[in-house]
Amino acid sequence: MRTRRQVLALAFAAFAAVAAASAPLLSHAQVLRNIPAAAPAAQLTINSANSGTLSTGSTGIVRILLLGFGSTSADIRFAPGVRILSLDGRLLPPGSVVGQTFKVRYQLDLYQQLLTAWVVSDDDYKAAVAAQSQAQAQSQ
Repeated sequence: MRTRRQVLALAFAAFAAVAAASAPLLSHAQVLRNIPAAAPAAQLTINSANSGTLSTGSTGIVRILLLGFGSTSADIRFAPGVRILSLDGRLLPPGSVVGQTFKVRYQLDLYQQLLTAWVVSDDDYKAAVAAQSQAQAQSQ
């Protein structure tokens, strides 16, 4: 007859074996992110824990409202509770990525402060810029 401690040790060992076997499956899981279609694309440079610089080469209404005419970059403040989400869905605290530049799609709040930024891959960034250019061409 086994003691309670032996039974718990066997149960833990079995759980650990199952967890170890499924770890490779979890590491290759793809993160599902819901980025709004209207979220513009830009390059975000984190200047401090509460401000950054948005740079864009495209034109459009968001650029005109935020950056002004003839400008391709602007300093922007971060809204309280700003979320910068990495490619794998992790939250990046702005204070820990100061000085880094990311290709992002972003949303602003009512006060034109950065509310959410999704870091995107180079291919996604190019596709978003192309879609913005196409939408702008259709609106003119």
